[in-house]
Amino acid sequence: MPRPQVLCVGNSSSIRRLCRLFRESKEFELVKAENDIQAMAVMNANLTINAVILDHELLGVKGAELAAGMKLLKPHLLVILLSACAPVVVDATHFLDAAVAKGSDAFAKVTTQLRELRATHSSPASTQA
Repeated sequence: MPRPQVLCVGNSSSIRRLCRLFRESKEFELVKAENDIQAMAVMNANLTINAVILDHELLGVKGAELAAGMKLLKPHLLVILLSACAPVVVDATHFLDAAVAKGSDAFAKVTTQLRELRATHSSPASTQA
């Protein structure tokens, strides 16, 4: 069974650390984009991306804005925002599946969220409409 593809967007130390840990874990296939333009190019070229982890603080755009565009392109995409700012998370909840605070345990939290979201989205109840 192929590993789920996760797009990590951003160039902060938190995102770089998260990407390194994802590569080491080998549980997910990692695709990296440093900014919104690269991220949208990946999304347009690769329809097998299963989830996106993005930093709220991106150069030129906020992560929540990018999440909105990605959800318009692919509504069932799992989107996790990495942020140190709680009000941002509250304001963007309709574009996000989960939000994780930056910190030393972010990888564990993101991995847990991805597993839970994957299970929720792949259950028979979630595929019926």
